Amino acid sequence: MPQLYARYAASLALILASIAAISNTPARAETQCACPKVPASGVGNTSCSASESNGKCTVDFNIFFEREARAVALLSKAGVQLRVPDRNLSASVGLAQLKNEPNQLADAILIYLTVALSAQPNANELNKAVQGIASTVRSGPVSSRLVNAFDPSAGAGLPRSDNPAFDNFEGSRWRVVPGCIELFTGETWVMFKTNWSPYAATPRCGGEP
Repeated sequence: MPQLYARYAASLALILASIAAISNTPARAETQCACPKVPASGVGNTSCSASESNGKCTVDFNIFFEREARAVALLSKAGVQLRVPDRNLSASVGLAQLKNEPNQLADAILIYLTVALSAQPNANELNKAVQGIASTVRSGPVSSRLVNAFDPSAGAGLPRSDNPAFDNFEGSRWRVVPGCIELFTGETWVMFKTNWSPYAATPRCGGEP
């Protein structure tokens, strides 16, 4: 029993610390999300997932469990196996809790990245793109940046630019900035942005590439 209680207390402390870190992040009135080529966008007050493929743009705020499950199904269909984040936590709190679990953090961000993609009309034809997204997010160059970028208490210390440069990994172009990740693979583009990101008020993770 003492060990069980100690484990419970440690978990509760981590949750409270994560919530406190997010609560202390300056509040923003809105989060903007826009696709790079298709003239479509969305504005909300939560984290957002966005995608562009085959001339279609999808933007999804309010990333509920049902939409996460839709993204997991898309990833599974492409042969991508992963661990699912806690369905009872918001995206921001869930990610903050995973800062000491880099592999699980990458899986969670991969799910949030593909929420909007899973709503594309041709989602069932995007296996190759989904595999490219998963390979890029899980790669060393990208995954090593995610821990600091998606920790609201550490992200402010990362370099800030109005137009952060894109990097390349096996044919994909990507950039990771505090609270935001976007990448192109082939003709498909995806983005996930938190509502606390310093780039929340910009349509993407910074200016145009």
